[in-house]
Amino acid sequence: MNFEDIKQQILDAEKLHIKKFKESLQQAGLPHLLEYCFPRFHVNHRKKMYTYSVELLFDTEYNEYLYWEGKNLISVDRETGEKGIVINNSYKAILIYQSDSVLLTLEDPVIVTDLPAEEIRNILKTEKLVPQEYFNPLYYTEEPIPAQKYPMPDKILNPIKIFIQDQEIHSGDILYDEFYYKKYSEDKEIYQFELNIELNDFNERIQPKYTELLNELIADDLLVSENYALELFENLTEYPSYEDILNDTQLDMKEKMNFLDPFFISQILNEYLWKSNTDSWSWVIREVFYFNKNEDKIIIKGNAQKLD
Repeated sequence: MNFEDIKQQILDAEKLHIKKFKESLQQAGLPHLLEYCFPRFHVNHRKKMYTYSVELLFDTEYNEYLYWEGKNLISVDRETGEKGIVINNSYKAILIYQSDSVLLTLEDPVIVTDLPAEEIRNILKTEKLVPQEYFNPLYYTEEPIPAQKYPMPDKILNPIKIFIQDQEIHSGDILYDEFYYKKYSEDKEIYQFELNIELNDFNERIQPKYTELLNELIADDLLVSENYALELFENLTEYPSYEDILNDTQLDMKEKMNFLDPFFISQILNEYLWKSNTDSWSWVIREVFYFNKNEDKIIIKGNAQKLD
């Protein structure tokens, strides 16, 4: 079995778990619950299992000054009445379903935690749940979504800001290229840069890429019976989730960057920094040493040098 075969088998196994979950929703008389479900598919090569878990999220800060307009959570200023979209908020999650199956097989998943139907019905009556599409509208889509170019008309047209020594510069003024990465010019001064990316835009573009990366790393581990990338972490037995890399609660910065730097930073920078403005480049990124979420932004910091 080659790399592509393993990767496809993982994807097929996930589809079986999704199908099993949808059947459970139908049997419980809760098919409409799907729009509020937040799933996660794990590949645990140590236990030799696939695990599919589903959570419901509801807002812990929901009050008379917060309400939903479509999929946007709106806040109202108590003094002026001015409205604004809430980008980042606090949520509480509860596990409602889990299924397991044997690794590298397409056996029917076994339900470990079944839907607590009555408890869910009570939640639907008393809580304001977060719709699944608010974070990831494509997860349960049956057909592939055609590729689209950015920026899209209904998206944030300028989702990034870049600073050199706390002074904002135009995004076309700085170059990222793998060829120049960690290759410092000894005769040039080193400056600190900071890249700010709107969180919603980052989630939409980058989260699918991170999921794809994890699938590839896991498939590669299974193929060679090693776990080279996972050994970068001292205290983890599974690769960090997308939420883990956004925050610093599970990983310290050094450990996080040891993983992201060789495997993922280039994808992020290539997504947001253009390579066509050769006449306008004034700076080149030499290294990244910080990555974290801060409220409604992703913050990336590192070193840059001037170009001739």
